[in-house]
Amino acid sequence: NVENVQNGNIELTLYDMDGKAVVKLNAAAIKGRNVIQMDISGLNSATYLLVADDGQHRTTKRVAVLN
Repeated sequence: NVENVQNGNIELTLYDMDGKAVVKLNAAAIKGRNVIQMDISGLNSATYLLVADDGQHRTTKRVAVLN
């Protein structure tokens, strides 16, 4: 789930713990709560950082991928 304060595009980037971007996705988002799916099927089980950026606000969350 991604909470957006305005209508517009949002960029989601998943980083490994070395800081390397492993998945990047641009999506349209509306004001409020959005559900955006990201294909992580090729990733190893590990902890990643998910960065959501709408151009004005940036949020980072820790994500655990378990395969």
